[in-house]
Amino acid sequence: MNKAAKKKLYVGLFVFLGLEIFFLASALFGSLYIGFLNMDFCKYGFGLTWQQLELAGRIGAAGLLAIGAGCGFFQGKYWWREIYETDGGENFFKRRRLFFKTKK
Repeated sequence: MNKAAKKKLYVGLFVFLGLEIFFLASALFGSLYIGFLNMDFCKYGFGLTWQQLELAGRIGAAGLLAIGAGCGFFQGKYWWREIYETDGGENFFKRRRLFFKTKK
């Protein structure tokens, strides 16, 4: 596998990780908020109907997924550059030797 394909795979996996993290955050927030709505709809509903709250939740979830994909993309590019391209591609192996105290 060449370096360009490895980079695409690396960044793609970071995007997938970002999507999963923000999907879980969206699900957790949605579950908690629905619990509050079930306790006292008048207090936590902000004067909206269930349909309006459902639409707002869907828009919020889509926004969180877009943020997750963006964060994953930029983190993947950052860490690829930091680990594999800094110091002529040897930075990863230098850090590994320092961390694990291995000899070359």
